[in-house]
Amino acid sequence: MSETKPSVVESLSHRRGSSVSEIKHQIKDLAPPVSPKIVILCLAWCACSAFSNTLNKSILNLFPYPITLTELQFLFVILCALFTRVLHRIPWFKSVVTVDLTGPRSLFSTTQSWLKFVTRRTAILAVFQLSGHIFSHKATSLIDVSLVHTIKGSTPLFAVIAARIFLGSTFSPATYWSLLPLTVGVMMTCSDNLSGNLAGILWALTGTIVFVGQNLYSKKLVTVDPNSIMGEYKMDKVTLLFFTSIYAFLFSIPVWLSIEGHGLYNYYKENTVPQNNLLILFILNGVSHFGQSLLAFQLLGLVSTVTYSVASLIKRILVIVVAIVWFGRPVSFIQGAGICLSFIGLYLYDRVGTKHQ
Repeated sequence: MSETKPSVVESLSHRRGSSVSEIKHQIKDLAPPVSPKIVILCLAWCACSAFSNTLNKSILNLFPYPITLTELQFLFVILCALFTRVLHRIPWFKSVVTVDLTGPRSLFSTTQSWLKFVTRRTAILAVFQLSGHIFSHKATSLIDVSLVHTIKGSTPLFAVIAARIFLGSTFSPATYWSLLPLTVGVMMTCSDNLSGNLAGILWALTGTIVFVGQNLYSKKLVTVDPNSIMGEYKMDKVTLLFFTSIYAFLFSIPVWLSIEGHGLYNYYKENTVPQNNLLILFILNGVSHFGQSLLAFQLLGLVSTVTYSVASLIKRILVIVVAIVWFGRPVSFIQGAGICLSFIGLYLYDRVGTKHQ
């Protein structure tokens, strides 16, 4: 008996250890892959995005001109890009900034052929940027930030539809099933006071579709790939942001003049909000928007589209939570359940659906 008991105890201990080890492996398989560099970039992107989006709503509550806000954001991006490029001439700054942000083709090293080629490419991206920003800001002026970003969370759904229709891509049933909770979650979130929010929801949906096209096109511009459409004319992210913002700003001028330009005079004539407060909000919003845009391009060029979707999910969760806390808006049970279901759908799409494409 004295020889049998230790063997039984050892056997049970070994089985328990094996079970714990198997559980650890299962948890590890379920968890998304982690890269310290990507996590740091993602957290910085989340912070800039949450700050920028809450400021968007704060500004539009005081200053109901979404196209003007869009123009000012592009102007700040242009100025920040120039400032970043000037700082890059300083040795200590150059040693800190990664090569991914400062390539050989820059604002101060261009040729006529390069400039002509890049103009055509960035002009297309500028159209995506301009229309997407206007639609998104218009939605933000009408509905809560949390609702806007829950709708934007349906990006994978529209990405699959676009790939199926325009690219002829085929997907397994697992991909479509993984999109089901995402779609239901967005519908639940939008169902509360649908009639009062309908216009804002439609603007947000339109902006989401535009950003899907922008992401597909941007990926070809910033990915280090010999088959990229930029080829030998590959440029760094700061330069890409600079040229894209310039063309988007120029394209927005006739739109602004025809829709909002004439109304600004009456606003400043009747407005009682201190102008200094608005100026501070515009500056903070412009700088954070530049950081968000730059980090978005950085992530998009470093990771796959799927990994970028995961980063977008994390960012969207933080933006929604910060917006709810910042503005103190009550969330109904159906809306809360819809938001949670949307996040579950996004996670399933990343972990299950995309593996079977």
